[in-house]
Amino acid sequence: MEHSWRTVTPSNDPRHWIKGTIIDRSIPHGFHSRWAIYAVRTISFETDGAGTRSTLYDVRYRVHDATTVTDAEVRQGVEARAVGSFATLDEAERFILNH
Repeated sequence: MEHSWRTVTPSNDPRHWIKGTIIDRSIPHGFHSRWAIYAVRTISFETDGAGTRSTLYDVRYRVHDATTVTDAEVRQGVEARAVGSFATLDEAERFILNH
């Protein structure tokens, strides 16, 4: 699946590292802009055997469906609703292909 990725929050923005921040957005090709995939910042923590705690930064892929909002809502600035959240881009793509 081809994508047109757009950076929403650049890496030099302090918000880039905050949990829940939208990092990038993609409109997959061939779906008439029905779907959007958002890469959303996640944060977790782990402790190694020596007791040292480290922060792990990652993303989850949230799929939004344009059919969840009306044209009037879009004109008011309402964003399409999320219909799924996935650990990998492949999982998000499979969700779209199956709908």
